[in-house]
Amino acid sequence: STQSTWVPLRACFGMLEALSQALLDEEAPTKSIREKMEHYNNLGNDPVSSLMKDLDEVKDIMMDNLDRVLERGTKLEQMVDVSDKLVHDSTRFRNSAQSLRWAMCRKYARMTAVVVCLILSVVVILLLVACNPDFSACGNGKK
Repeated sequence: STQSTWVPLRACFGMLEALSQALLDEEAPTKSIREKMEHYNNLGNDPVSSLMKDLDEVKDIMMDNLDRVLERGTKLEQMVDVSDKLVHDSTRFRNSAQSLRWAMCRKYARMTAVVVCLILSVVVILLLVACNPDFSACGNGKK
């Protein structure tokens, strides 16, 4: 932050006020002046600077949080796209499975019909061979 490179005016004026008070109150102000200068030159002692530093940290954290939220939003959009594709693919799969099921049913019905016709044809042929074509050899014995 730019505030760490310069001393705020309020710190300067605070130091001047403290030094003038120290000069007026004490008999040996040298030690007190040195302590006051060290105190006011340390920006960590300035509550407003500390507050600004804390605000900068909070701002950085919030910016990181916003970046994460945006990334999460992008991921959510990607997940929505993937889920839409899955819905479309599943619908297409269901439709193709239903048409395949009907095709297999029709094939099974045709095969069943062919088998029934073959069995009936074999039965009729056996009857014709066994009973003669006019069924004279079969029946109740009347001629």
